[in-house]
Amino acid sequence: ERRDLSRRHQIAAMSAPDEKVDAMVIKCEKTGKLFYNEADAKLHSEETGLQAFAQVSLEEKVWVCKETGKVCFNEQQMAMHKRFVPEAQTFDESNVGELRTKALAAAAAAAAAPAEMETEEETLLRSAGLAGKLARKAAKAGEAGPSGPPLVTKELVDQLLEMGFTELRAQKALVKTSNAGIEPAINWLGEHLDDADIDEPLSTEVE
Repeated sequence: ERRDLSRRHQIAAMSAPDEKVDAMVIKCEKTGKLFYNEADAKLHSEETGLQAFAQVSLEEKVWVCKETGKVCFNEQQMAMHKRFVPEAQTFDESNVGELRTKALAAAAAAAAAPAEMETEEETLLRSAGLAGKLARKAAKAGEAGPSGPPLVTKELVDQLLEMGFTELRAQKALVKTSNAGIEPAINWLGEHLDDADIDEPLSTEVE
């Protein structure tokens, strides 16, 4: 059973000290991405500007694309993903509970691994989230950006890659929407999927 939650009510519910909260799985309604704790859901909302979330049952069926890792919740989403990403052909049936178990096991293994020093490149990539927020703020305020090739933040590209889009299409969508965020990029891809030049290289920079 699924119940829609406003972001404010959802975060308040997740903040309650209850064992059920620990097992709560939240899905971003726009991207379909699943979150297994409050912090990750909040971070996703802050980085993308998306606010529509829903709680999903551990028993809910999902289909995971072997080629891209994209999680789909019904046949319509699978068909759409195949249309967006031509190489997406094979899907394995699973459920939210199994995905949660695998994700928590992977997180535990990563936490147990020896800590590594963060490189300068990793520091820059991690800071891309802030750059994305500033870009969205500037776009909303109607401020003019610097001249030259448009910048595409790595954090937003990665979000689209997680959804199963190719890197080229992700970058192109962000460039065409002035790097304004995930939702405008997804909308642009939906509108221009059948463009003859959708997979032609685009000159841009990734911040």
